Amino acid sequence: MMPGMDSPATLAALRGTAAFAETPVAFMTAKVQTRDVQQFLELGAIAVIPKPFQAMELAGQIRAIWDGIARPIQTPASGDEDSR
Repeated sequence: MMPGMDSPATLAALRGTAAFAETPVAFMTAKVQTRDVQQFLELGAIAVIPKPFQAMELAGQIRAIWDGIARPIQTPASGDEDSR
């Protein structure tokens, strides 16, 4: 458990800060009951990683989460660039 703020309060504080309003957030928590996970997702989390976690699998889990939300950088198509 986190001191001072729980996960939903932390996410609300992040969303209230302009610099972090759109930052993807994944919770790592022991609260993995269906209703808890649903609450985290409804609050705007992109994923929930259950505790205890497997240290050797964590990087892969995070990569899979990131790959699921990452969008390719849009670049102008050849010939569409501003020729000024």
